[in-house]
Amino acid sequence: MPAPTASRRSARRFIAPVLALLVAVALTACDGADDPRPIRVGAGSTTEQQVLAALTAGLLDRDGHPAEVVPDLGDTTDVREAALDGDIDVYWDYSGATWALALGLTAPPIDAQESYEAVAAEEEGNGLRWLTSSGVDARLAFFVRPEALTDAEDATLTWLAGELGQVDGALCADPAFLDAPSGYAYLADTYAIAPDATATRGAGEEEALRGTAEGTCIAGMASATSGLARELGLVALTDDQGVFPAQVVAPVVRLDTTVLDDRAERLVGSLSAELTTDALADLNAEAQAGTPIDQVAGAFLDASPLGGGG
Repeated sequence: MPAPTASRRSARRFIAPVLALLVAVALTACDGADDPRPIRVGAGSTTEQQVLAALTAGLLDRDGHPAEVVPDLGDTTDVREAALDGDIDVYWDYSGATWALALGLTAPPIDAQESYEAVAAEEEGNGLRWLTSSGVDARLAFFVRPEALTDAEDATLTWLAGELGQVDGALCADPAFLDAPSGYAYLADTYAIAPDATATRGAGEEEALRGTAEGTCIAGMASATSGLARELGLVALTDDQGVFPAQVVAPVVRLDTTVLDDRAERLVGSLSAELTTDALADLNAEAQAGTPIDQVAGAFLDASPLGGGG
């Protein structure tokens, strides 16, 4: 066999490294397919947001979809922005908050189904898909001590309006709600509460609820899913005249995400469908009482058919 020429030797020296590089790229691609980037679940700064994120990541992991929680992103508008920026793949949002704060629309719907459908349609055009609506409506509510009620049928804001001025104490609510024309003034007009019927006191959610439990507040305002209200044994009053906008809770995914397949989306949607206002309030109460959030989420999933439980 004739000896290789200089040109052939040069060609071989060029081809060998190229082949090695192609093999390395192919192996890296295979490794990436076997070990995809985890699904990033965004969570805001509240206990409720952390519970929802832990439930989502835990359920996805159990089904073989690696997931990680991206925590402490701020309020709901901050979490949404993180999704729009591509920093997270899935998160939980609130229909009324999205309508008013993120989309800048007026007159957020009172009806839960209308609120969910309207926001879902708007957000589709922004590259965000709202998955299955949950049974959770985290709209604002006034809470009272159970002993203040003589009958379960009394648990309405109409009943509370009739009580104001006849019992001692203040109506305790967020200062922004008390000051806004669409807040307490609108509620007082709707329920025919006289301006001097009772004193009002600006208070954050915790102060309002603890004041109610201690009897210094006639009623305290908080989210209907408040874990602290559940822990204190307070009763939420029904907004029977429809003042507070709906706050339907639902998972949201980016339309352009590449790590959530159809099965993962259906799984998260099924989790949403299993949640109710009372169930989420119970989970929040457990976390409020000091149980680690991962344990709270794990126990719920253990008992759920979705998580392998009964």
